[in-house]
Amino acid sequence: MYHLDFFEILNQVIKSQKDMKLFTWITYQFTSNQIEVNISYSKCSIKISENKYKRMIKRLVDLDYLMRISRGVYRLNPFVYVPYKADASELQKEWIELKKQK
Repeated sequence: MYHLDFFEILNQVIKSQKDMKLFTWITYQFTSNQIEVNISYSKCSIKISENKYKRMIKRLVDLDYLMRISRGVYRLNPFVYVPYKADASELQKEWIELKKQK
């Protein structure tokens, strides 16, 4: 199973400072205690349009950085980025199982 690395994803999604702020905000929503997160535009602290927000989420899902679990709920790819103090091996096992189900 091959995953793009963190910097390859950055190169493909970051086109402006606002993109970087949004990408960082999305990434930091995930913690060792919250591996599935409801990421919604209304909670976003970055001043951007809703269309730009939706495009970023779609790009991150297409690049396999995020996995859509249900409407508005996403999981971060632990092969690319692991939140501080999270158990990478456990998250990776769960990721593989979820991918098999989809």
